[in-house]
Amino acid sequence: MCIAFRRGWISGVGPEHAYWKDSKRAEYVSVTDAEALAAFEELARMEGILPALESAHALAHVAKMAPKLGKEKVVVVCCRDGGIRIARRWRG
Repeated sequence: MCIAFRRGWISGVGPEHAYWKDSKRAEYVSVTDAEALAAFEELARMEGILPALESAHALAHVAKMAPKLGKEKVVVVCCRDGGIRIARRWRG
């Protein structure tokens, strides 16, 4: 499991996330808001899906790591709804 989040968003983690990290069951990475918005735009343009900002951060990390994976690998990103609120703020 890989958990992507906005830089500076999480100042500390709870015991469950600490356990996952220590046991190597999860990897925590960060991406910038600019990278997340680029991923949001690409998914919206290509698929018509408006992901929530948290999901857009995960998509941005996938975009960075996917070229390093073999073509036989499958990546799943769960996208929560909420993107319409972002689109309204983003477009003004």
